[in-house]
Amino acid sequence: MISGDLHGFQSEYILAFFIVFLSAVGSFAFNDYYDFDVDKRNRRYDRPLVLGLLSRKVALITGLASFSSILLISLFLNTQALTLVLVSLSLFFLYNVGMKKMILVKNVLIAYAYVATILFGSLVSDAIIEPIIVYFAAMGFIVGLAFEIMLDIGDMEGDKELGIETLSTRFGIKTAAVVSIILYALIMILDPFPFITLIDPRLHMDLVFLFLIIIPVVSYFSSQNH
Repeated sequence: MISGDLHGFQSEYILAFFIVFLSAVGSFAFNDYYDFDVDKRNRRYDRPLVLGLLSRKVALITGLASFSSILLISLFLNTQALTLVLVSLSLFFLYNVGMKKMILVKNVLIAYAYVATILFGSLVSDAIIEPIIVYFAAMGFIVGLAFEIMLDIGDMEGDKELGIETLSTRFGIKTAAVVSIILYALIMILDPFPFITLIDPRLHMDLVFLFLIIIPVVSYFSSQNH
C-alpha cells in the first residue's frame, strides 16, 4: 500500500505473506536449535527448547520444512522477488549457523531482515522499488540495528562465556547503550522526513501521516528513558 502497487486482490501478496511468515518460523526455529547452549547460559526461559517443551530435533525439522516450502512458493514470483528471497534465505541460514558470533554481523543481518521485508513487499507486484520504499527500508535498518544492540546488553554474560562477540562483550555495556541511543535518536529525527520533504507527494504536509509517525517517535523516546 505504501508503494502504491496494491490494486484489488493480487495473488502475489498471498504468496508474499506465506513467504514472510515461513521465513520467520524457519529462522526462529534454526535460531533456537543452534542457540540452545547460549540460551541455557543466558537463562532464556522464554525459549521452548530451554523449557523442554520441544526437542532440538523438532526445531531443526521445522526450520528445514519452512525454508523448503519457501523455495517452492518463490518459484511463482518474478525474477527480482525470487532473487531477494534466495539471497535472504541464504543469509538467514548462515546467520544461525555461525555468522551471529561475529561482532556487529549479527546485528546487521537482523536489521537486514527488516529491510528485506519492506523491499519484498514492493517487488512482488511490479519489480520496482519506489523512493518511499527505500526511505522506509533505511528506517527499518536503523531501528533493527538499534534494537538488536540493545538486546545484546541483556545477554552479555552468557555471550562472553561462549565467546560470542558483540558490542557489549567487546567494548562494554555503556558503549553499547550509547550506540543504541544514538541510533534511536537518529531514527526519531528522520521519521518525520516525508512530511517536510518530497520523498512521496502523498505524505508531504499530510497531517494524518505526521500524527501517525509521531507515535513510534514517542515510543522510542519513552523506551530510551526507561
